[in-house]
Amino acid sequence: MGVFEEPKIRLSDIQKRIMRVRDAGDALNKIPVTRLDKTKFRMMYATVPRIKEEFEEQLSIVIKQLGKPEKDQKSEEDMQFT
Repeated sequence: MGVFEEPKIRLSDIQKRIMRVRDAGDALNKIPVTRLDKTKFRMMYATVPRIKEEFEEQLSIVIKQLGKPEKDQKSEEDMQFT
């Protein structure tokens, strides 16, 4: 994998998770809602702060790599061994 491939994949996955939470919230506005539905949504929504932290972490990896000259950029695998 390239230098940015893994963080880009993770960022894409994070975006998909946030979209699922948003879609679930939209669905609750369109259908009759049971107490169970509300509870499930609250559980999904509770993960948003953790998703935000993960997003910031992955974004900082990409930003750090972009700030380095190309010859100094290391893949994530190389950084694990140093």
